[in-house]
Amino acid sequence: MNDFKVNGIVLRAAPFKESSAVLTLLTAERGKMAVVAQGVRKVKKSGLYAQPFSYSEFVLSESKGLPVCRSADLKETFYGLREDMDRLAIGQYLLETSLLVGEDVNDGGDFLKLLLNSLYLLSHKESGISPFVVKTVYELKFAYLCGYGADPDLCSDCGKEALYWSFEEGFLCSDCAASTFAVIHPLSPAVKKAMKHILTTDGIGSYSFKMSEKAFGDLSTLSEKYLEAKTETRFRALEFISKLGSNE
Repeated sequence: MNDFKVNGIVLRAAPFKESSAVLTLLTAERGKMAVVAQGVRKVKKSGLYAQPFSYSEFVLSESKGLPVCRSADLKETFYGLREDMDRLAIGQYLLETSLLVGEDVNDGGDFLKLLLNSLYLLSHKESGISPFVVKTVYELKFAYLCGYGADPDLCSDCGKEALYWSFEEGFLCSDCAASTFAVIHPLSPAVKKAMKHILTTDGIGSYSFKMSEKAFGDLSTLSEKYLEAKTETRFRALEFISKLGSNE
């Protein structure tokens, strides 16, 4: 058998046979992939790499079925997530959305970097960044990586200044918005500025911006509904997160 290495995070672990598990990984080298981790449900300590949120360098062997994990060098577990219910719930939501990365995505580097940066901030309270800010930034960037993004400054139809957002048609000016039958959402200058910052800034810096509580509430609602609409998915974690957000 030929061995190969991938760097990836466990999105999901499902029981397989008596003591093994099938891991769904998001990897830099091969995008999303499923692998077999043999015997990990027998020895919990040595199977830590096989739990959701665990990020490792995996040595895998090709087989007739799924690749088999030969070893794993555990790099990060994002343990801080377990100390805060808000952060854990949003972390689970990020894993759930990452399961939507297409099977045709061979290079998952950008998706993996976005997920790792977001989980790092969620697991480190000392960053001072709200978990709900992390959630919103992740949603917008994830949608962009999936090919759903556009320039929030310009109308998708005519190139004039965009003042509205249609999830079906993109960003629209006043004239184009008036002529569409699609649902449109007004865009305030504060929301447009924050979106522009998020989509054009790389790394941790994209999570740092200032806006009023009301403006952020509008942005947060739009980003969540946009991702749901474009992926045609109702994420299970959102019901719990919405209850947490009401207490934020």
